[in-house]
Amino acid sequence: MCYNKGRQKPPLTIVEKAACRFFEENSLRFVPCRPQGGCDIAPSHHFWRNLLILIVLFGIYLYWGNRSIETDEATFTSGALPAGFDGCRIVQLSDLHGKYFGKGNERLYSVVKAAHPEYIFVTGDLVDRKTENPTIYAGEVGAALSAIAPTYYVTGNHEWGHGTKVVEEIKRTLRESGVTVLSNEFVPLLRNGDSIVLAGIDDPNGYADQET
Repeated sequence: MCYNKGRQKPPLTIVEKAACRFFEENSLRFVPCRPQGGCDIAPSHHFWRNLLILIVLFGIYLYWGNRSIETDEATFTSGALPAGFDGCRIVQLSDLHGKYFGKGNERLYSVVKAAHPEYIFVTGDLVDRKTENPTIYAGEVGAALSAIAPTYYVTGNHEWGHGTKVVEEIKRTLRESGVTVLSNEFVPLLRNGDSIVLAGIDDPNGYADQET
């Protein structure tokens, strides 16, 4: 892991701690050289046990990471923002990959509601190639989010794994669900008498990645 100079290191995850301990306890050791020449390198006697534990923990970490909702809160300050947007709260969602968080995605929607957003930005990878019914999923999520706050969407790279035709169906379904789809477009956002411009483009590699 790398950190910027002077930046406080974040706490290690359970998997990272296990990995550090594994490499500390299982440094390679040399056994005596054979008479005919050459030396063997052998792991310590705990090597295979600890390696198995590390693999299991890594598997659990991947499983958890693909099914958990990770949240972070940041404050953006800029003199270029009009005063009318002071205190504006935005929820930015990405990389849902067609996953359900609780029955009917109830956990996801609860987290979004708890943030009290004035706008919701869905910034790509709503679904991926493994999503069985991408259009249905997009419609469900789009309707639920737009019922919470005005919602805006741009594609990521993973949507395009279904092909251009399906991506266009996803966009159409989202629009019908109340979502504003920004496909190389821009719209004004109005608040307290001031306005800013919100622009969105399709993933630059989207069309280029399609099979011909």
